Amino acid sequence: RLMCLRSTIPHCSSDGLGDNMKRDFFTRSLIHEVKSGKSPREAADYLLESGAPGELVEEALDEYAEMVNRVTQLKQPASFRSHERKDWYSGPSAGDTYWPALKHYLCEKGWNADVVDSIDRASTKVVSLLDPPGQDRFQTRGLVLGYVQSGKTANFTAVAAKAADAGYQFFIVLAGLHNALRKQTQKRMEMELIDINPGGTWQRLTTQERDFLAPADPPAAFFSDYSNARILCVIKKNPSRLRQLVRWLRSSPTALRDTPVLVIDDEADQASLNTGSVEDRSTINQLILDLLQCMPRSAYVGYTATPFANVLSDPSFPDGLYPKDFIVDLPKPKAYFGAERIFGTEPIDHDNDEDDSLNLLRLIPETELELLKPKSRASRNEFDPEMTDSLRDAIDWFVLACAARLARGQRETHMTMLVHTTLYTDVHGRFKQPIESELTRLTSTLRPGHAVKEKLKALWEKETEAIPATEMDESPLTWDEVQAHVGDVLNDIAVVIDNGASDNRLSYEANRSIQIVIGGNTLSRGLTLEGLMVSFFLRASTTYDTLLQMGRWFGYRIGYSDLPRIWMTADLQSNFQHLARVEAEIRSDVARYERENCSPRDFGVNIQAHSTLAITSKMKMQHAKRAKMSFNKAVKQTTFFRHRDAEWLQGNHRASQRLLKRGHSAAAPQKIWGRHWLYTGVNVRDVLDFFDSYKVHETHGDMQPELIGAYVRAQQEAGNLIDWNVAVIGQLKGKAFTDLLPDGLVVNFINRSRLEGKEDADLKAIMSQTDRAVDFGLDTAPSVTRFKTWSVEKGFFPTEPSISYVDWCADHRSPIGDESVPIHPGLRRPLILLYPIEPESPPAYPDRSRKSRQPREALNAAHPVIGLAIIFPQSQRLLAQDYWTVDLSTVEREEADLEEVEEEET
Repeated sequence: RLMCLRSTIPHCSSDGLGDNMKRDFFTRSLIHEVKSGKSPREAADYLLESGAPGELVEEALDEYAEMVNRVTQLKQPASFRSHERKDWYSGPSAGDTYWPALKHYLCEKGWNADVVDSIDRASTKVVSLLDPPGQDRFQTRGLVLGYVQSGKTANFTAVAAKAADAGYQFFIVLAGLHNALRKQTQKRMEMELIDINPGGTWQRLTTQERDFLAPADPPAAFFSDYSNARILCVIKKNPSRLRQLVRWLRSSPTALRDTPVLVIDDEADQASLNTGSVEDRSTINQLILDLLQCMPRSAYVGYTATPFANVLSDPSFPDGLYPKDFIVDLPKPKAYFGAERIFGTEPIDHDNDEDDSLNLLRLIPETELELLKPKSRASRNEFDPEMTDSLRDAIDWFVLACAARLARGQRETHMTMLVHTTLYTDVHGRFKQPIESELTRLTSTLRPGHAVKEKLKALWEKETEAIPATEMDESPLTWDEVQAHVGDVLNDIAVVIDNGASDNRLSYEANRSIQIVIGGNTLSRGLTLEGLMVSFFLRASTTYDTLLQMGRWFGYRIGYSDLPRIWMTADLQSNFQHLARVEAEIRSDVARYERENCSPRDFGVNIQAHSTLAITSKMKMQHAKRAKMSFNKAVKQTTFFRHRDAEWLQGNHRASQRLLKRGHSAAAPQKIWGRHWLYTGVNVRDVLDFFDSYKVHETHGDMQPELIGAYVRAQQEAGNLIDWNVAVIGQLKGKAFTDLLPDGLVVNFINRSRLEGKEDADLKAIMSQTDRAVDFGLDTAPSVTRFKTWSVEKGFFPTEPSISYVDWCADHRSPIGDESVPIHPGLRRPLILLYPIEPESPPAYPDRSRKSRQPREALNAAHPVIGLAIIFPQSQRLLAQDYWTVDLSTVEREEADLEEVEEEET
């Protein structure tokens, strides 16, 4: 190799070769040597030994360092990695083949430039965290967090393309449990890797129609150190298929000795992880480990939107799948419909009673459940579903939404409705008759003046008022434009059963553009439902990951973003709202660990508990009995309340009165911005007494007073969190509350209406963003612009124009930077916020016609509600505390789910 390099080095005395061209040559040569496993310095010395001029080599080394630095400094996606990872990948280069072809293909297909750029950045970061393909031996373990139905396949196809350019040769994709997902993935990767590179450099071990079968030729015929071929294998996580692949690879033990391999595990939390003992591992997990052991130079990267089980897997097993080397959080695409968009996040300003969720959730009443799903596994054989009002509304709206898309000229696109009520396959088939009868009834009544037609018109007007097309940047349509296409929809619509027992399953290649699909597990993970507009969902689950993966309604709805609707029960809505918060916290942890230079080997991801849901199955939790929790820089708030329980509410009222009375005895409060009251320097003993008395709804598993109290006591013993600030949050106008503050002080109630249809009040959120700065010493409530001006005048950090108000408040509630800079006490102390909520609290917009609103109703509490929020400072002195996770011994494993998967595979 050294002789070959010497023969290609440009003659530096040649007038025909410019300095830039010479430097580019040495930069490319240096990159090549780093990919072979050398350090940058070793690569530079190798070039010098080959006769390269020292000045140009050093310039190439500097240029390479800048290129690598640009990769490592990518702000999105967030990641945290082990400290041993080498910085070797300098990003796509001029001589690459596969990524430039893929990028051109995506642009030609009409992909938005921002989307392609996001995929480019994210895939570059993932590849940079792999090991150099030329390194002698490596066993990488990484995890990439996507969003459900967000385009993870696009990212890992881009990763494969860039890894192929970098020198990886063998690509194995573990594509879920079902044939449909494997075929979908194979087709996608063939289109985006093989078909657009017709030069014959790719070879396939699998096809769209055929999962892995051992070739007649041995592995040595495919893998060679001198081969320029790239080999693709898209295989189902099926014991029989995996065993065949392992046996075939083992038949030539030395064939893969020098072959760099990238294993991509799609839906990496499903079936891949060990649910047995260390000695007697579960079948698929052991086969994946056997596969990786066949390949001494391999990188395993799991992709999932539900990483709960992955980050809780056994980190002590050296050859396991715990992501010891890196965890990457993919950025959320701009056009993506995710949990936060559908179920909401914290409002920006509660004075306007706003939230940012879309008004697309519709309620299935509890009274209909016995007509829509069997009560138990034993009763499923006798159960016959019936048409209910909510299911009829869902079908009617699907017909109208399809007609609207036809009116917009979207005739060649797919349109789907999902009916997912139970996992039992024998029940699915019994839904077909009542649904087809409803469609027949609609067809027979489509004549002017008929009551059904008038009902459809009323439904169209109601739903288009709830989410106006113009507010979603879609083209508005009149009823006349829509009704003209209803007949076409009813003529084309097909009802399909998709499960392991069905012969006529979901297909987007059988000239069926409009489909109502009824199913269970086969539709609950990985598989994309094209053009999904209506979901009728009743399937309950006891675990975070299973429930979140069932959300096939997440994804992209360009051209019809005003039309999707979801029918589910109030309990399911509540569970998905909780999962939206959990998901956001996990991603926040990953970003924080990156900032703090943490490693997956020494710091785990915290996952918030729930009163009734388990995080994942019990067997996947066997290594998660003890965890580290810290409230460092945490913001917690109560959003659920027993609003009908007068005694419960009165107890919280009395606990708040005692805390404020003791704060008042230490120092008189200040009135802030004409509406809030602030007590400073409240002693931690009084705060602990408050935590011992205040009751928090069981839904807030991570905010139970005994948990927070234990944490604060531990900090107190270490000399931390001794002084607190306490604020009572009020409104400028409103009904006065005279029975909370001491000495006759008055605060005006705030108004917080509750989400419709919940047994206990769900207020969604109680904090406004400006509340976070109530003790920062500002003269008036800060707008974002004014906040930046003020903070610069005070000599504080924010000089970046893009910094968010909330992020700055979080970063600066602590002594940061030069201690000689005067910092207001509010930046040093933890803060308790008390929210006196008016018992009636009617919704601010009862017509519910505004964009991004979920239906709300008056609170109608039995007593004034005192909401609570806590903001902890950021400080290196705050200690992480041990705690035990919720006892899952009573949580049933979802044996029915596992049995159905086994039946389908059989």
